[in-house]
Amino acid sequence: TPNPSTDAINDDDNKMANLAGTYGLLIMDNVKQTANAFQKAPLRLHDMCPNYPKSEQQQQPQENQQQQTQADITIAIPAVQALAKFHAAAYENVHVLTQVSDRLCQYGGSYHLKNRNPKELNGLVNAWEGFVKDVQTGLIDLRTSTSNDAVVHNHQEKEEEKDTDMDAMINFFSRPSIQNLGQRLYDRTEYISKELSPTATSPHATIVHGDYKAMNIFFSRPTEYSSDVCPILIDFASTGVGLGMSDLAMHIAHVAHPDDLDEGMEDL
Repeated sequence: TPNPSTDAINDDDNKMANLAGTYGLLIMDNVKQTANAFQKAPLRLHDMCPNYPKSEQQQQPQENQQQQTQADITIAIPAVQALAKFHAAAYENVHVLTQVSDRLCQYGGSYHLKNRNPKELNGLVNAWEGFVKDVQTGLIDLRTSTSNDAVVHNHQEKEEEKDTDMDAMINFFSRPSIQNLGQRLYDRTEYISKELSPTATSPHATIVHGDYKAMNIFFSRPTEYSSDVCPILIDFASTGVGLGMSDLAMHIAHVAHPDDLDEGMEDL
């Protein structure tokens, strides 16, 4: 039997989430128009190091010249520099961090358990197991359909190579270490969250943005007066006391391309 009070609360939560999302989009649109700014993700390795050779796909001309202009601007370094300046403003400053803890988030970070809905953690294991099952089912169905198409169209040799790749992906998701990843993450969340919970007096404590992903950073376009690209940060809802490297780690995870990480992008 539905619980009217619970349903009403959930409905209110959904309305507030939709309102917050709409408001956020309005802010982002306003930044784009008033500051003539843009966003870009993922940040490729050649954005950080212009001399780094682009892949064949990246070298192909783009239809939108404006997108090409944006891609050629070195923006990854300014994004990290802006973050470093933000952290330096309160690094190990007990007076400032005490006020940050009192007025903002005691523990900064959208990823911190104190700032998350407990339902997310409680549903983590089942969600992961369901995801793995759905992926495996989808891959098996895709392999079956492509194999049948190959027989019909006499493309057997080429499709056998695809089947080999498909089998590798299916086997990957069959590994015990992947199957139980959700449980392993669940078992360690409390410890990880505790490690990311410095107080105002802790060594290396500073103010953290808490949600430093690509969609929360805009870049002003170069003008006739300045060729510099200035990062514009938004969304400080999760700002509080934390460790600066947690911001940087989240940033890399959100904006870096896996191929570039393999090439050492995090070292740069």
